[in-house]
Amino acid sequence: MKKIFFFVILMYASNIAKSEDAGWILAGQLQLRTEVDGRDFSNKTRAINYTNMRTRLSVAKSLFDNLNFFVQIQDSRIFGSEPTTLSSTYNIDLHQAYISMKEPLGIPVNIKAGRFEMNYGTQRFIGAVGWNYVGRSFDGVVLTAEPWVKLDVFALTLKNLQEYISNAGPQYYHDKLASSSIYSLYGFWAKKEFEKSHIVDLFGYWEQNRVKTSSDKPLLSMGTFGTNYNGAFGDFSTMFEAAYQLGSTGDKDISAYLASLQFNYKINTFSIGAGADILSGTDPEETETYNTFAASYGTNHKFYGYMDYFINIPGNTNNLGLRDIYAMLKWLPKESDFNASADFHIFNSTQNSHDNKNSFGNELDLTLNYKFNNSTVITWGGSIFIPGDLMKTAFSTAKYQKEDTGFWTYLMIQANI
Repeated sequence: MKKIFFFVILMYASNIAKSEDAGWILAGQLQLRTEVDGRDFSNKTRAINYTNMRTRLSVAKSLFDNLNFFVQIQDSRIFGSEPTTLSSTYNIDLHQAYISMKEPLGIPVNIKAGRFEMNYGTQRFIGAVGWNYVGRSFDGVVLTAEPWVKLDVFALTLKNLQEYISNAGPQYYHDKLASSSIYSLYGFWAKKEFEKSHIVDLFGYWEQNRVKTSSDKPLLSMGTFGTNYNGAFGDFSTMFEAAYQLGSTGDKDISAYLASLQFNYKINTFSIGAGADILSGTDPEETETYNTFAASYGTNHKFYGYMDYFINIPGNTNNLGLRDIYAMLKWLPKESDFNASADFHIFNSTQNSHDNKNSFGNELDLTLNYKFNNSTVITWGGSIFIPGDLMKTAFSTAKYQKEDTGFWTYLMIQANI
């Protein structure tokens, strides 16, 4: 059924794209990436090879100058994942589908409702993870107003385990109808731009996982409140971000923080930079308070090394937190189809482990981009990771002591229409 729907949308979009109705917009994207994965820190094991592909097709329409309609279909796959060459994997999905209304009832507020991507600020806290071959989208509603700042207020449903009731029969209703099965996210994001070179954001969001623990408390009730600042002073620029988390997870109170500071300086066709990120962690001996910052909805690939050892934070740090000191070098020649970058990270945990270890290791990332044409970019990346004690312990098995340098490389094509 999904394939039939996708085919109908494709044919309809092709027809409207050729029409003279300027209100219709057809767009598409294909992202194809081949990777060689040797990130397990063992030269005795075989590197893994795989290719992933993401295909998107979208249709947009403006109606009556105050209503926009947008639908985006997506297929995400790993090459060779079908059982045979004569079978298919039914993985076509609705990545985005929403309507946006401009100032309904004359109220100076715009409304977007449905399924959509969300990108705020640097995407450290909320981002669509465009690198991933699936990508992130949310279900919910966003209200936008622009009095003297741009303000978004959103209400999102992250997960709902309650079965939909189509027929209101008495057998479907009981004393504790599972409102406890809903996982929601509510928040706001305010942005103010000063003289086009200084941007300040203030934000807050509250996560509510109503599934109950054995002590009849919510599994998670956590607020995140923070700010970021981006400023440019000629060839010098800086970025500061900070957030604090509070609330409860089960029977434990939450008290956690994130702080990030970055500096950049342009010299002719080069940009050099340095920075540090601190994500708080929990002392292994702590039993009453949870102190690990959860970066659950950010585009973590952008910040904590391209090898993606720290995508699932706090899970990938074993709740110990993360300290990342890094340096960056970018080559951005004018009137050239090429640009390149090098990034070096020193990763440590914020809290020591049970055996008093705190080093994750060091990572070097090299990236080369080639602009094939105005809609297509080819990217090569290569990275190595020298493991510290925490990584050696985490990856080692009874058969192998994994202490070798990890490596990873890829070649990616992204084409947009």
